[in-house]
Amino acid sequence: MVGGGISGIGLYHELAHRGVKVLLVEQEDFCSGASAALSRMVHGGLRYMENGEFKLVRESLKERNHLLRNAPHYVAPLKTTIPIMDVWSGLLNAGLKFIGASRRTKRRGAVLIKVGLTLYDVFTRRDRALPTHYLTAVSSNLLVDVLFIFHALLVLVCRSYVGKTATR
Repeated sequence: MVGGGISGIGLYHELAHRGVKVLLVEQEDFCSGASAALSRMVHGGLRYMENGEFKLVRESLKERNHLLRNAPHYVAPLKTTIPIMDVWSGLLNAGLKFIGASRRTKRRGAVLIKVGLTLYDVFTRRDRALPTHYLTAVSSNLLVDVLFIFHALLVLVCRSYVGKTATR
């Protein structure tokens, strides 16, 4: 197999676990090309939930947790902050998008974010590799500097975790 990007390594891993003898050849260091230019976020496909692709979300979460357990030297938890500007926004539009009646994504309020991330936590309840999410009141000492600008507009913030690969 030629190419040690994310696809090459993924295929190599899959074939090796199935007992196939595989040789992986890479010109530079593994994942040094296009794969290295990405955001390096290892999330669980939260965005797919809006489209009702629950099977894909579960599969993404399973793969994320697998990476976190099997490659702790390369993938680590990253605490994230989601600013929430209001409480009820997006409920109607999310329902319409879920049934395919709308393609637009509007601002998501606290209720919609809480429902989505609770489902996310439910999907990982048996195989949880990261802490569960939580909503918290706005506290300026917890926010990154950029969010200070929006402090007056924020209702809550959501603390969540994603995986992040190590940098070179």
